[in-house]
Amino acid sequence: MKKLLALVLAAVMLLSFTACGGLKAEDVMGTLKDGHYKNTTLGIQLFSPAGWEFTDAEKLVTELGGETDLENATGAVYDMMVTNPLNGDNIIVGFENLGNIYGSVLSEQEYLEKSKEQVDGDGLTSVKIDKVEIAGQTMNCLKLEYDNEGGVIKQVVAVKKCENFMGIITITSFTDSLDQIINMIGKAS
Repeated sequence: MKKLLALVLAAVMLLSFTACGGLKAEDVMGTLKDGHYKNTTLGIQLFSPAGWEFTDAEKLVTELGGETDLENATGAVYDMMVTNPLNGDNIIVGFENLGNIYGSVLSEQEYLEKSKEQVDGDGLTSVKIDKVEIAGQTMNCLKLEYDNEGGVIKQVVAVKKCENFMGIITITSFTDSLDQIINMIGKAS
């Protein structure tokens, strides 16, 4: 149930959100190989934590919907997801083509403001535009909290504009371990 809820929340956030200098769509996507995800455009990498499971872009499209062709996409294009199957905590990385979705290239702030207006959901108790440190970078983000059967789901949706694409890192915690999950993301080398 928690995994399904995590997938739904992440999909809602990625679909409600959405670019890096001379980049082609295929240049912004990361690589996932042997339990290691790396995205040089976003400047992040992640080694699979013990017990966590990676899901590649193709499987995410099957599970969450979305699109695969970033150049022509009018919605989210997922890059990867890593999940703790025991509690549903997860990280999802995706991109949106701002020109195709919004008709213009938005700043990170404009993007977050539009996203904040679109965010809605059962149990949503808090949403604010803020900043978060991820892999040694200060990133603009939305911070959200949801009530969930007596508990609190915390979510950070960090964004990085790469020309006409918006990179989106969605981190969701069902266990009040948001900071620990954020710290699992390292700087790409």
